[in-house]
Amino acid sequence: AEAILKLVPAVRPPNYLALVLERLDRRSRLAKGFQDRTVECEPLKEAELRRAAAGFLAQRGVDASSEAVEQILAVSGGSLDTLENTCEGLSLLAEKGARLTAEQVIQAFGAAPGFDPFRLCDLITAGKAAEACLMAARAPVEPGEIPRLVGLLARHLRILQLVRFY
Repeated sequence: AEAILKLVPAVRPPNYLALVLERLDRRSRLAKGFQDRTVECEPLKEAELRRAAAGFLAQRGVDASSEAVEQILAVSGGSLDTLENTCEGLSLLAEKGARLTAEQVIQAFGAAPGFDPFRLCDLITAGKAAEACLMAARAPVEPGEIPRLVGLLARHLRILQLVRFY
């Protein structure tokens, strides 16, 4: 703790010091050393995720039943990014003026069972953006995987362009 406290005065924007602690006793020297320079982050509660899902859908002009929202939450696994991507994909599938149902959510996710980079390429090149978004939202992609996926998409596109010339 003493070594960290010695670093604090030297850290000035645009640089920041990030500490990830499960707990911090407010009476400790470390807590007092940081005073008002802390940002506390906690996982979102279920009610907050539910409100976020409703908000994401409303922004996209989609009305959903409470059962559909529950199914969306189950699919997103508690991740806010995945939740937003899921809502984006579902908004592409939703019919104008119709209410999104739990069955439609289940059907949409049944159309994209798990992540497969080759299937993702096929969906994108076939113009099936909604299914591609749903698959990408559920993809457990590490940052190092992104260049490989981009390369795969580029290769796929080159092959399709060659096929069109013949």
